[in-house]
Amino acid sequence: MPGMTEAQLDAKILEISRSAYKEHSEKFEDELLGKVEDKLGQERRDFVEDTRARARSKWDAMGNQDRLDAFKRCLLGDKTVAEPKQAHELGSTYGRGQAFATFLPHFIAAGGDLERSLNRAKEDERLSELLTDEVCQRALSADSVAGAGVFIPDVLAADFIAFKYARAVVRGTGSPTIVDISEGNLKIPKGTASATATWIGSDDDVPSSQPTFGELNLDAKKLGVFVPIPNDLVRRSRTGILTIVRDDMMQVAVRKEDVGIIDGAGNNFEPLGISNTPGINTFGSAGSSHANKVSDLVDAENNVEAQNIDVVSGGWYFSVQTKGGLLKTLTADGAFAFKDEMVMGTLMGWPFGATTAVANDELYFVETRMLMIGETLRLLLTEHEGSYNDGSGQVNTVQRDQRVLRLIHEMDSALRRAEAATLVTGVAY
Repeated sequence: MPGMTEAQLDAKILEISRSAYKEHSEKFEDELLGKVEDKLGQERRDFVEDTRARARSKWDAMGNQDRLDAFKRCLLGDKTVAEPKQAHELGSTYGRGQAFATFLPHFIAAGGDLERSLNRAKEDERLSELLTDEVCQRALSADSVAGAGVFIPDVLAADFIAFKYARAVVRGTGSPTIVDISEGNLKIPKGTASATATWIGSDDDVPSSQPTFGELNLDAKKLGVFVPIPNDLVRRSRTGILTIVRDDMMQVAVRKEDVGIIDGAGNNFEPLGISNTPGINTFGSAGSSHANKVSDLVDAENNVEAQNIDVVSGGWYFSVQTKGGLLKTLTADGAFAFKDEMVMGTLMGWPFGATTAVANDELYFVETRMLMIGETLRLLLTEHEGSYNDGSGQVNTVQRDQRVLRLIHEMDSALRRAEAATLVTGVAY
């Protein structure tokens, strides 16, 4: 540009870029180039845009667009990329974010040529300590063709890709009955056979009859999750590792409860699941045609009503595969048989829960009011220091600089009446 030497030009760009670095902006073109236009005018803006376009073309050719984008955010002060006080220092008082901002004018002036950029930058006293021959060689090698990658911070997003879980469906489907078993157990009297009514003549005696009774027992079963965490990880993580681990522990506990309620073995340590409850209604699937599916669904509900159980809050549990099979079902004239209703969250008028925790060949219908869930502490999550057994011996958390998170959940479940549930087996849709 007339009236300005190359050195002055570099100094001016450096001044502008370092000023822009202190401002928190995500738009490099609008903010940084806008400052150039304000201070040097349209002619200088055109020059910078032209040289920057050549630089970007060179960068793209090296396959480092993602690093360029990271650089933009770093230059403009995005703290999720780098912060000078937190950046790694490579033999200099400049953190990587600051060093990169200082390197920018050399990269632009060299038209995006990495080797020329490094040669120019080595003459800059602020970068000379960083740019040893070994560092430059590494930056130019195929393993680190990152356009002076030694300046570029490794970017750790503030977001976190969550774990995958089977969907918990029992508590959210219908209206299961929640009862308090904070004393550790609960015995609920139940009638097993009623008295008998008889038509009699005017001179006949009324036959005697006697109702019989039983009881339903809920005994707290303990579900636990135990996770040791290095304190180094807690101190240095930017993604809130404690929150992530706590959420994960709660999620796995909730889903383990779901599996226990549906398919628990019913031993001393595990609830008796619906599928293993003696006396539930069960039958084999009629098949996978539209008519067969309708028959399965109607019979599943009718079997409950046939046992004199009023269905006022029914609910379905089935696998994700079965959900897909039902959604794709077509009538004889090519219309979707169940889709319009299912997208609204119900099937045959009752809510459903689809989860990978249910076997693909099983389908359940339950009058959910009859499903009792007893609980004591809900989910109790605590943090401790001390010692624990890792399977091979005792570990002292203080010596290891660790902490442990422990989750305890005490609960049990049972059907008031076994006949309130139907299990369809051999489902092939």
